[in-house]
Amino acid sequence: MDKAIVKKSSASMKLFWLFCGVLLIYLVYQYVISSAEKVVYVEENRLNISRVEQGEFEDFVTIRGNFQSAVTVNLDSIVAGQVEQVFVEDGAFVEKGQVLISLTNAAMQIELLQNEVRITEQLNNMRQQELSLEQNRIAHLKEIIELDHQVKHNRRKLAKITPLFKTKAVAKQEFEEAQDLLTYYLALKKVAVDSQRSDIQMQESQLAQLATATRQLEQGLAFARDNVTNLNVKAPVSGRLTAFDVKQGTSFSQGERLGRIDDPENYKVTSFVDEFYLPRIRIGQQALAQIDDKQQTFKVTKIYPRVAAGQFKIDLVSADSNPQQVRSGQSIQLKLYLGKTEQSIRIPNGSFYTETSGNWIFVVDQKTNKSAQFRKIRLGRSNNYYIEVLDGLSLGEKVITSSYHNYLDAKKLVLTQ
Repeated sequence: MDKAIVKKSSASMKLFWLFCGVLLIYLVYQYVISSAEKVVYVEENRLNISRVEQGEFEDFVTIRGNFQSAVTVNLDSIVAGQVEQVFVEDGAFVEKGQVLISLTNAAMQIELLQNEVRITEQLNNMRQQELSLEQNRIAHLKEIIELDHQVKHNRRKLAKITPLFKTKAVAKQEFEEAQDLLTYYLALKKVAVDSQRSDIQMQESQLAQLATATRQLEQGLAFARDNVTNLNVKAPVSGRLTAFDVKQGTSFSQGERLGRIDDPENYKVTSFVDEFYLPRIRIGQQALAQIDDKQQTFKVTKIYPRVAAGQFKIDLVSADSNPQQVRSGQSIQLKLYLGKTEQSIRIPNGSFYTETSGNWIFVVDQKTNKSAQFRKIRLGRSNNYYIEVLDGLSLGEKVITSSYHNYLDAKKLVLTQ
């Protein structure tokens, strides 16, 4: 007889469909669980509950800055030396030309004395050369005057004997000697005049060279004297002396920084601002600060392009009279206005904003005031006190603005007493 063949796969198919059923049940369960609201019970007195309201919104950011002198002159040592005496202290107001410290430099002072002696000798030698040239010029003049006299004398003599020679009253030899003597003195005079002209040109050249050399030597001596004078360090401008930490006996090399002088009449404020505000800050924007119980207005004058450690630098100057009794480095807090003050729907600023990035908030149930529900919203500008509401909230609604740290994944808060 034929035997019925039992399919071995029927048991496996049953197991497969059983597995699929269990998996489906599990997925449905997970969906239900994930869709269910996560409820957290919170004591109401631990929360900050605020109302959505209409009011003025000031578009500003609070920044902190430091006063710096708008005009600063660095004070450097012109010459090397050791501090012999200190005449002023750090923070003092100094006048232009006032001696601040005196330095001593024995080698420089000895060198000055040696230069003075050497230059004095050279100047004396040049004076002697000038005197010699002048004496030579005078000698040439005397020689020409003497020759000119001889020419005139012999010309008159020749003029007298010429008629006598024609009448045979004077011998031919005497007449010819008179002619030769006049010719001789005329030739000597010509040579003397040419020599004088040549000597004058040479003297003028030598005197010009001597004058140039004299000026150079005198300038060198003046420079050496100035170097010694520079041992007395003077204030190049009037102002307040800062960063001046100089003690008696300290040695300084040439060009070493001694301090700086700040203009006490002109200050600026330097501040570092979060890079988030870089696109919104412009030259000319105003900032307000309280100084000595008075409100002071400042304006942005410079924006530095470099961003470091998430911050960029700006400079501000006072738009009013310069504040009095401030020092370089003194800190100040300012409200920097980024836009106009406008009427807007707003909520108080709170810790929730940094934790939710302003994307959602817990809204209190208006009927019971016993719970708060998760709601997506859209917020705009913010300052230290308020946040601008763009969408998702209505006037009069209450919201929780305190920290959400312990219930970031909750969908509903139940408020308890």
